[in-house]
Amino acid sequence: RPQTIGGMYIHKVLCPLAALTVKTLGGIFTKGDPKKQISQKHWLGNSDYPPFKIPDFRSAIQAIATIVLEGEGSDPCSPLDESGKPSHYFKFAEILHGKRLVKMNDPQTLLSKCSDRFFPCDDDIPCEKSPGFFFSGRPIPFFQDDVWPTISNPRSEMYRPGSLARKYSDRFNKIFSDT
Repeated sequence: RPQTIGGMYIHKVLCPLAALTVKTLGGIFTKGDPKKQISQKHWLGNSDYPPFKIPDFRSAIQAIATIVLEGEGSDPCSPLDESGKPSHYFKFAEILHGKRLVKMNDPQTLLSKCSDRFFPCDDDIPCEKSPGFFFSGRPIPFFQDDVWPTISNPRSEMYRPGSLARKYSDRFNKIFSDT
């Protein structure tokens, strides 16, 4: 079983994709309309990892490596990314648990204080001197009223012409329309 989000991408996405690539002699990448794939030219955001098209297995590997590098697939022995901060998955878990994730070298000291523990290693993946991680740091408040509602089936006409929302909506529609 995958130990991380990155492991899930490798074992549940990349490995089956490799088998399909061999089985179809690469034909799996000829399905669909390549014009509808997002690439850097469509990207309005700022990122060290802008989106790119996936025309072949090599680019699929690169895309999955990017997902892992962005912090989605922490090391199986630590929920932290390469900068020492919780990966995206664990940032959302902090919100869910309502507390910051903290590292404890002696997890027994907190057993009486909290029950939300994350021990990333098991017999399948041994980690030397792996600390336990606990959702027992400072509180993370979540204010439901501050969450913006989503609009089901938004249309460009709903947004003021010239607004950033209209720009994004028009760009999306241009990329994904049949014309």
